[in-house]
Amino acid sequence: MRSVFTTLAMAWREAWSNRASFWMGVVIMVVNDLVWVLFWVLTMRSIDDINGWGLIRSSCCRQSS
Repeated sequence: MRSVFTTLAMAWREAWSNRASFWMGVVIMVVNDLVWVLFWVLTMRSIDDINGWGLIRSSCCRQSS
C-alpha cells in the first residue's frame, strides 16, 4: 500500500510542478463535463425519452409551448 501512496505523491508533484499545464487540464476537464451535460439535456428535451430514460419534468426543465 505504501507504493501506491508513493506513486500518487510523485504524480501529484509532477503535475503541480508545471502549474500552467495543471490548471489548463483542470479547465479543459470542467468544460468537457459541462458540454457533456448540456448535450444530454438538449437531447432529452428534444426526444423526451430513450428506453425509459428521460429528464425529470420540473419547472426548470419544461419546454415552453
